[in-house]
Parts: sequence; C-alpha cells; structure tokens
Amino acid sequence: MRYFLFEKIQSEDNLALLLNAYAEGLSMMESLSMPRESMREYKRSWELEIGDALHPASRIERYYELSILSNSLQGVHRSVTGAIALLTTFFSEFEADLQHYAITNRTRVIEEYGSDDPTDWDDNDNIVFKDDAESLKSYTLYSDLAQYFGQSGTHGEDIGSSAAEDFAHLTLMVARQTDFSIAKFFRSQGNDVPLYRANEEGEMQPMTLADEVESELNADLINAHVAQYFEEAMTLGVSIRQYFELMPQDEPKAYLDLLTQLRQMLAVRCD
Repeated sequence: MRYFLFEKIQSEDNLALLLNAYAEGLSMMESLSMPRESMREYKRSWELEIGDALHPASRIERYYELSILSNSLQGVHRSVTGAIALLTTFFSEFEADLQHYAITNRTRVIEEYGSDDPTDWDDNDNIVFKDDAESLKSYTLYSDLAQYFGQSGTHGEDIGSSAAEDFAHLTLMVARQTDFSIAKFFRSQGNDVPLYRANEEGEMQPMTLADEVESELNADLINAHVAQYFEEAMTLGVSIRQYFELMPQDEPKAYLDLLTQLRQMLAVRCD
C-alpha cells in the first residue's frame, strides 16, 4: 500500500508548480519515513541502534517534519491565492473604495452570521446602517486580509510566516536529491542497476553510463533551480508580510502595491 504525505496542489500557476516540484524533491525522504511494517516489525525496530536512519524515533521525527512541510506548502499557496482573489474583488467590484467595502462587508457578515451587538438591529430586526470607523473596524479590507498573514488567530503557514532559512536543510536535500538516487545507492554497494529511458519510438532502452551521467547532470541543474526559486519565493513572502504589517491601511494605492507583489510571488520562476 502506498501512502502519500504530500498532497499535490491542484493549480497550474507557477507557485503551485514550484511547490509541487519542491515536494517531489523530497520523495526519497518521504518514502523512508512512511510506515509500512507490521506491528511486530515496528516493535522490533526499536532494538536498532538509536542513530540508525531507520530507527522509529528518526522516522517519527522525519514524518512529523514532512507533515508540517506538506501543510506549509498548501498554506502558502492558499494564502497567496486567497489574498489575490480578495484584492482583485476589491478593485473590480468596489472600485478601490475602502469605506464602501467595509460598509457592505459589515452588512453581509451580519446577515450571514448575525451579531450579538444589540445596536446592530432596530426594533423591526433590520440591520442598522453604520459608517463610523469604530463600527467598521472589524470589517475593513485590511482586517479581512489579516487571515492570510497570520494576524487573525489562525495557525499554520501563511504569507511570510516562515523564511527561507527555516526550510534550509530540506531545501539542501531538494538540491542534492540525485545524491540519494536508487542507482547511486546500489552502485555504492558494488551493484550496477541498469536504468532505462524511452527512445523516439516509445520503446524502453537501457541507458549507457554516459547517458546516466548526462541525465544526472541535467537533474542536478533542475534540482538546483527548484531550490533557488523556492528560496526566492519564501524570501519574497517575508518581504510582502513586512510590507503588509507597515502599510497605510487607509490608502487604496497601498493595496494595489500589495496586489502587485502577491502576483509576483504567484508568478515566481519554476522552470
């Protein structure tokens, strides 16, 4: 039975492609972390030397870390696309009018979820119109965007909540994933395992040593690019988060700048 820790991000934007490629680069680590043994084998495996990579303690730690990473990759993409969607709606439907957005949003939220504030209702149970800053502070565009930047009591990964260095050891594994290939492992044990690839007719043919070397060099280049672009995306996320925390909340131009930065992150290089 095959278990998958990493759930593929179902989107075709560059950020999704990059994050999926990053997860794929850790497939070997994922494979070594997944539980496949019987309960009897699991109990006996605790008798291994504590430093062994296959020791349950090591595998449990890797499994937990990869679970967090899986949630993080999903969270980053969800937050970026969610913030972009909200800002796009703001400019297309509300024509960059922050007051109009907050007033309309307040009415919508109260209609859908109600309100415990008795001043929000008149004697006929109709919603009372309010346009003062105090009444609207929880319904502003900035307040709605806060959920994507970890400022509304949410948990998990948001835009810029983790920096590139927080993923550094995993990124290094992505960049060097060919070092852990099955073929290299068996060659290090003195066993040659033939590799195959499809020819122009679609037939599988064994690769020569020169073909293998060329394939590994190409893979190394791709892996290095994935690692580099991932770090760039995470660094940009931190920068966007810092901008959000310091931006003037009452200036539409600031939100346009925020949208531009988020679209840059969504269009990060992934090739």
